[in-house]
Amino acid sequence: MEFLKIFLALQGALILLMSFIGGVCFAKAITSGKGEVAWRVVHSERSIAGIMPLALVPILPLLALPFWRLHCFTWSFSLGTWILIIGIIAAAITGSRGLGNSNLLLGYNC
Repeated sequence: MEFLKIFLALQGALILLMSFIGGVCFAKAITSGKGEVAWRVVHSERSIAGIMPLALVPILPLLALPFWRLHCFTWSFSLGTWILIIGIIAAAITGSRGLGNSNLLLGYNC
């Protein structure tokens, strides 16, 4: 149990550190006038993603799950968070929102 708590705390701290780096990119985007919104999303999303594992640390022992399920939950939560972060960074670097004309598939014509 202690390993999982330490693992989540370190993940949260590392993601928050990356949020500060995203804040530097956001500041550069403000001064250059390019991609401000994308880098603001990167910065704010990383901040939220970094706080979430830290918030889970104190309640982890309260979850009534067998150890192997708790282990799977912790690792899948971490993996999902990193995949989300990589996607947001890729969108900010490329300037693509990834939405395109997908509304046409749903029948909307916006």
